[in-house]
Amino acid sequence: MSINSWIKEVLGFKSMEDLNDYLDTCQKLSEKELLEFCIKKWKGVREKTLKKHKLEVSGCSLFEDYNPYNNFYMNGDYCPLCIIDDILGNSDSKCNYCLIKKYTKRKIGEKELCHKEYKRWSDWGDPEPMIKLLEDILKKAIIFSRKIKL
Repeated sequence: MSINSWIKEVLGFKSMEDLNDYLDTCQKLSEKELLEFCIKKWKGVREKTLKKHKLEVSGCSLFEDYNPYNNFYMNGDYCPLCIIDDILGNSDSKCNYCLIKKYTKRKIGEKELCHKEYKRWSDWGDPEPMIKLLEDILKKAIIFSRKIKL
């Protein structure tokens, strides 16, 4: 098991290259698709899944066999919500276009809107607050999309 097996099983891509191609076109996806990807990614860092793929965590990085060159970063580079925010905000918007802002009452400050949940994972290895945040936003996005169609 490895980073590659994790990418295949958790995210559903054959390779890192396929994942990067997907992220390059993420602005074409629906809110629902973006959030579902993020939820899959965060569910994939639960301890049981990491052990299955023999992955370790250090800071925001997943890696295998303590090899710093074969890793996956759990940061904005692999978050479609952050990528879209960068595209729409010219890389310095700091969450202005993030779905977390759209569907919560969180205020933009010096830190990202998901900072508390992210730190819970990066400092303590607990992805559950991030999963809950994203699942709550997905529910709101689905309700909002239904209201528009009426």
